[in-house]
Parts: sequence; structure tokens; C-alpha cells
Amino acid sequence: MSKSLERDLDDNLSCPVCLENFIGEHIPKDLDCPHVCCQICLENMPSDIIGGLKCPQCQRVTTIPDGGVPALRTNILARNLAETLSNHKKAEPPHNVKHCAHHDNQEVLFFCKSCKHALCQYCIIQEHASHRYEPIQSLVKFQRQKIGRALQKAQVHINTCKEIDMKVAANEEVLNTKFQKAEERIEQRIEECMKEINTEGEHLKKKLGELKTKALGIVQTQKESNQSRWQKKKDVVEETQSCLEQASDSEYLILHDKLFSKLKMLIEDDTSTVESVSAESGFKLEVCRISFCFEKLFYVELENRSEVNFVRMIYQSLCGI
Repeated sequence: MSKSLERDLDDNLSCPVCLENFIGEHIPKDLDCPHVCCQICLENMPSDIIGGLKCPQCQRVTTIPDGGVPALRTNILARNLAETLSNHKKAEPPHNVKHCAHHDNQEVLFFCKSCKHALCQYCIIQEHASHRYEPIQSLVKFQRQKIGRALQKAQVHINTCKEIDMKVAANEEVLNTKFQKAEERIEQRIEECMKEINTEGEHLKKKLGELKTKALGIVQTQKESNQSRWQKKKDVVEETQSCLEQASDSEYLILHDKLFSKLKMLIEDDTSTVESVSAESGFKLEVCRISFCFEKLFYVELENRSEVNFVRMIYQSLCGI
């Protein structure tokens, strides 16, 4: 049998955990996946799944029957082939026998744990009698089993890390979704607030335009009224001065009472003060209404009350209140 074929058979007829051939106590057991493990490794394999085990190679879960691991189906073909291969190895002369470098034709059968060297029987007698040494075959078997158990535990840790990574990725996705929805709600609220502000702003500008027209109308009416009264009073004063300068004494005495009556009415006429106060009160009332609407609008949008007071102060200063 060629060396490559023998290695391939060894790989396929040995447990992937402990690396022992499926002979003796290492009974090959079929899993629900295409893989096979020995009974000893499956019985010692830790599992967080009730009634099941994960395949150490593909992680697929195998359901354990009521009889436990021994009740799993034994792979008879793998068992027979492994025993045949074992018998073939025993019948053939060893191919990997290493000879001692210090003693001719002596096989290396022992391993010195103290100095980490492979030894023949003469090496032990001559130089390593006081050292700790063991037969290579038994030591290799022990070390293979040790490495196999360590690999099994390492695989468990790898599986745990994979599960944690999946949970972290799921949490990250949830957080991203929540933050995205929150940003969308904020954008939607900003858009709604801007619409409300624009609508209220147009309404305020319209009210301000109406107030301006009304206020200027009052001012214009007052101006025309004052100009009319001022012209009448000027006419009375000019008529009186002309009479004093041009009329004779007899004409003056005839016109005296009439002129004095006009001057008295002119002096006592004080209606402009009442009209001015009335117009100013109406103007302040309308501005206060708009100021209240303005404050109400910005009170909704500004969380800080001081900001509202600041905006109101500026608006009132512009309105002259």
C-alpha cells in the first residue's frame, strides 16, 4: 500500500476530535450530518443543547436517542475498514522507524521529557538514565488525546464566539433601525413645525398689514382733521388782526362781540387730545394681539422660556410698545 493512500485512509478512518482510528473502544458513531465521531468523544463532548450534540466539524445538531450516545447508529463500514487498516500496518514492516543518530541500527523508541530528545535504549543507559522518559508510542497516544480534548474545548469557544458575534450583529441592526426611525420622526416633526411657523407667519404678516393700514388711516384722518381745524383757527386770527388794523373805531365796536366769540371758541377747542389718545389706544390693542399670537407661536417651538422673552422683547421694540 502506498504511503499517500495509507495517510488518506488514516484521515478518513479516524475521529476528527481525538484523531484515533475507529478501533477498540473508539467506536464510530454516525451523526445526522455526513460526519462520524467516536463514541468516547461524543460522550465527553459538552453541549448546551438539551437532547442534542453539535457536530465538531459542521456544527449541525444531532438528536441523541433515549439510550444516549451508545444508541446512535454504529458505522460498521468505517469500523471494519479501520480494523483492516490496523491489521495491515501490523503486518507490514514499519516505514517511519527512525534510527538513533548516536548508535547504529538502533531504533528510536523513547522520548526524554527532561531534554526533549528521541532516544534509543542505549542512549537511556549511557546518558539519560536519571531523566524522565517514556515510550514514544504511549506518549504520542496520550498527547494526541490531550490535543484532541483541547481542540474540542477550543471548538466550543469558537462556537460561543460565533453566537456572541451573531447577537452583537443583531443588536447593532436593532439599534441602527431605532436610530433611523428616530431621525425620521425628528425630520417629520421639523417639517410639520416649519409648516406651522410659515402658516402662522403669513397670518401675522397679514394682520400686521391690516394694522398698518388701520393705523396709517387713523393718522391720516387725524392729520386732515387737524389741518382743517388749524386752517379755520388761522382764518379767525387773520380776520381779527385785519379788523384791528383796518377797521374804524365804530366798525370795531360793531364787530367786537362776533370776533371775541370766535376767538373764545378757538381757545376752548381741545378735541384733538381726545382723538389722539383714542387712536393710540386702538393701535396698542391691535399690536398686543399680534404680539400674543407671536409669543404663542414661538412658545411651542422654543423650549427655553428666556428665548421666548428675548424674541418678544425684540418684536415689542419694533412695534414701539
